Amino acid sequence: TRNGLSRFDGHRFVTYGTEHGLPTPVINYLLETRGGVYWVATNGGGVCRVNPDAGARDCGSLFTIYPVGEGIYSNRVNCLYEDRAGQLWAGTDDGLFRLEETNGRMAFRLTEVVKPSSFGRRVSVESLMGGRDGSLWITADSRLSRLLPDGGVIHYTIQSTHGADGVSSLLEDREGEIWVGSTNGLFRFRPEPSSGGARVSRTLVARRQPPFSE
Repeated sequence: TRNGLSRFDGHRFVTYGTEHGLPTPVINYLLETRGGVYWVATNGGGVCRVNPDAGARDCGSLFTIYPVGEGIYSNRVNCLYEDRAGQLWAGTDDGLFRLEETNGRMAFRLTEVVKPSSFGRRVSVESLMGGRDGSLWITADSRLSRLLPDGGVIHYTIQSTHGADGVSSLLEDREGEIWVGSTNGLFRFRPEPSSGGARVSRTLVARRQPPFSE
């Protein structure tokens, strides 16, 4: 929530805030990994790992803080994702970061997957999605980026009759088509296979979906 992390035990809510170790009360995203670890993305305080037993056992802080980059914008974290290899990714207002271990220390490192804007600044990553083929899909401003399993990258620019779209949400359906939620509507397209695809920038003229009806 905008006032901390709330936990429901079946009877009541308990809210944990800055007095419990959060660097900021505003939380944008909560992720539970396949191993049962909880991570929270904060709006200005980086990423925090939740230590749920700390409060009950009085054995340390409830949150372990991991700064993301060195600037204000990089610590405004919008989304988190755990890939098939168990790596943690963070989408921020200053690009895409990945949690890496160096000399026994875990820290977030900036990746070059997402292109800077035409003004040279890094763009805000709003959502992350894993594809069934192992690709990582990233929305940033009016573009999609696709990190392929072999490390290649394909960039897509969403274009419609209304001009550039700000894209913020993604879904892959059972047919393998990608649905894109944008400020100008809902779009879908079928991506090329991940193997042997060209590592290029593409302009995607997506099919706009008609309004939903009952």
